Amino acid sequence: MKNITLTKTLVLVLCLAMLLSLCACGTREEDPSTNDSSEAHKQFFAMDTIMTVTAYGKGGDEGIAQVVEEITEMDNTLDPAVRESEVFKINNARGGTTEVSDGILTMLKQAKEIYDDTDGALDLSTYPLSQLWGFIDLDVENHEEGNVPSEEEIQEKLALLGFDSLTIEDHTVSVPSGTEISFGAVAKGYASDTAVETLRSKGIKSAIVSLGGNVQTLGDTKPDGSSWNVAVQDPNDPSGYLGLIQAGETAIITSGSYERYFEKDGVRYHHILDPKTGKPADTGLVSVTIVCSSGLTADALSTAMFVLGPDKATEYWRAHSDEFQMIMVTTDNRVLYTSGLNDKFTMMAENYTASEIS
Repeated sequence: MKNITLTKTLVLVLCLAMLLSLCACGTREEDPSTNDSSEAHKQFFAMDTIMTVTAYGKGGDEGIAQVVEEITEMDNTLDPAVRESEVFKINNARGGTTEVSDGILTMLKQAKEIYDDTDGALDLSTYPLSQLWGFIDLDVENHEEGNVPSEEEIQEKLALLGFDSLTIEDHTVSVPSGTEISFGAVAKGYASDTAVETLRSKGIKSAIVSLGGNVQTLGDTKPDGSSWNVAVQDPNDPSGYLGLIQAGETAIITSGSYERYFEKDGVRYHHILDPKTGKPADTGLVSVTIVCSSGLTADALSTAMFVLGPDKATEYWRAHSDEFQMIMVTTDNRVLYTSGLNDKFTMMAENYTASEIS
């Protein structure tokens, strides 16, 4: 899925007894016939990012092989630039209907629900705007690339947004002619959900899935019975950690303005676009981390809450506090975390003021 914008920051999985290296590759097994803590590990490239899957127990290699196959196929299905992909067919149906797979259907339904609930903060039809700004093929290591469009160009692309007119009937979907969608804000979250369920179906009870930084765990504990510990990157120091989340089986996904951006004339432009303005969202946030049971939901909400900003995101959380927890980092170095993380989130970085949202 080479043209889907990367939206999530690097999240590192830390274990109490060991450090799970996200750079290692290959497979290491002890004796899978006798040791349920044997480890299978695989690194691969898909959806324009490096992914790693680690599974503990018998069947790990088989489960991981199937995960790689499924995500690779998903990658091809979701690339808007590939003529054979489902997304290309949706975008070029000229307002007609397109039959889609279960995965596309699931992502569209979840994205549309959050779109409606957040007054359009999550909009999968901003793909033409991302192209206009140059974010689709942006080299994340070169912050001098990108394009600052004119207001007239932005308004032309805004007129093409049409996620509010998305129609779904059985296994067919349609968008207005001229509207183009992309699944960059939800694809890796759905992929991690799929990976966890595939591993579970193979009898794996303990695993970590890291898809371009989107972390999802399988099992309430690590093989040794201790909790998972997930470190969230410090948005002001990518080499450091903001804090540590003690987790059971969950998804932890972050959207940030500091990983994919470019600079022109001393101004920084990041890739998370506000569907109302057609410009990078200027809401006083630099990152949002979502913790919930579903990778797809976490992926979608991390973008939506970033676009909403601290006040509206807090209001939304209060209405859905039984569904997810959240950590927001503001441009003035405040860390706002929801009460459900009170005994699970530990600050590690200095130079921040942390406060609980209740």
